[in-house]
Amino acid sequence: MTLSHCWGGAVPLTLTRATFAKFIEEIPYFDLPRTFQEAIRITRNFGIRYLWIDSLCIIQGSSEDWKREAAMMGEVYRHSWCNIAASKARDGHGGCFDDRHPLLVSPCRIQTTWPDEPQRTFYCVPNGIWNSQIDVCPLSTRGWVFQEIMLSPRVLHYGKGQVFWECCELRACESHPGGAEIALHEGTKISMDPHTIQEDHKRQFKHTPPEHDQYYMWDNAIHQYSKRDLTFPQKDIFYAISGIARLVIPPEEYLAGLWNSPQTLIEQLLWHTNLDSSAVRSPRYRAPSWSWASLDSDGIEYVGFKVIEDHLSHNHDLVEILEAKAVLEDSADSYGPVTDGYIKLRGTVITSNISLHGLSGTNVCSFSTIQMSLNHDFGELYEGCTIHCLPMRFDTSEENYEIGSFDHIHGLILEPTGVHDHEYYRRGYFLVENEDAYNDNDEELPANVLRFWNMLLHGHDNAMDEESGTLKFEDLNIMWRDICLV
Repeated sequence: MTLSHCWGGAVPLTLTRATFAKFIEEIPYFDLPRTFQEAIRITRNFGIRYLWIDSLCIIQGSSEDWKREAAMMGEVYRHSWCNIAASKARDGHGGCFDDRHPLLVSPCRIQTTWPDEPQRTFYCVPNGIWNSQIDVCPLSTRGWVFQEIMLSPRVLHYGKGQVFWECCELRACESHPGGAEIALHEGTKISMDPHTIQEDHKRQFKHTPPEHDQYYMWDNAIHQYSKRDLTFPQKDIFYAISGIARLVIPPEEYLAGLWNSPQTLIEQLLWHTNLDSSAVRSPRYRAPSWSWASLDSDGIEYVGFKVIEDHLSHNHDLVEILEAKAVLEDSADSYGPVTDGYIKLRGTVITSNISLHGLSGTNVCSFSTIQMSLNHDFGELYEGCTIHCLPMRFDTSEENYEIGSFDHIHGLILEPTGVHDHEYYRRGYFLVENEDAYNDNDEELPANVLRFWNMLLHGHDNAMDEESGTLKFEDLNIMWRDICLV
């Protein structure tokens, strides 16, 4: 069995080189913090002989042992018989067990005797019980714990007032042992086994081809992981998600936290922070600017999820990837920390000042005369500032595709490095939509996407032109030039 727990401010009993020989002989039970003691009792009650606890199984203060064990952490939890999650405890003294009255976790049944209706029995269920008890508990804020929970085949969450169960077939709790759908509507744990995720009854992403499930599973994993905290993000940011990465992404296709394949890299670059994000750039280099791992953020979103939601079944790339490389700290570990990286591509960068129309904190602005939405990675945009836009992809619905029209243009906001010509840092994400997305009244507006397309083809001076006809991708290729993102 394994244990997921918060260290908190109180450092628990740890294995060090000085205590190694002693711990081989004995680890005194009453020297252990309460959470460890209770996890041992749970393990023994199940009749299991072994329990993994990180602070007692990894030599603390040994960078060599830590790197070796950190790279294997995913396999430890993936092959655990059951993971014990001390969900409510903020540190090692919080424990697993909780004082409560048994009646408080008994299912509440209500019998009805309505006129002209047969007598019926209903369960009274708190709304969002999983979210309020598990998703917002102290343990769920920790970055390392994300892959521990995701990779463990089954998890016992020791929450406030009751125990919760989680596996790939069921989420349940003591008050609703059958997993009442209304109480646990958030669904079951996603299976990370690549051999089962494409089975129809296990599929999570219904609107995409089954062979794309693993791509969107990775996007979802980063979305969840990026919301969590790491005590040492500089060294942990890649290690703490590497167990999931090793399971779903081939080593030759892993690129500083992105899935680098011909089908995925352009979409992987189109992540963005939330509008009200408190994201900041890492004070020390840990990833290229085009990787989500370069930021400390409160959540990363991927454009791919919008494609699923809106059933946008047709897209076209507006750049060509030439080369992508990450320089690894350890050349033998494709999933470990990186020291440098770049992406060379061919595309078109257009530059203009923006107007926020006097609305601070908004992400809708005018780029020349075109309406667009901006998500700056960190810091704030200001009235009249100059931005550089690199369009990356069109997408549209089946109906609009047939008439040569498109719903969205996605791309990156760039900043010149000032070191080499056509070399840029990534600084954000932009979206151009058709006029109905920005117009709340009946005022007739010119086709926003088509106007942006004309600006791409003819430059800033012709942005006001309204040209008829469909969008032809081959017209854009002649405008491409070599660009390097670092």
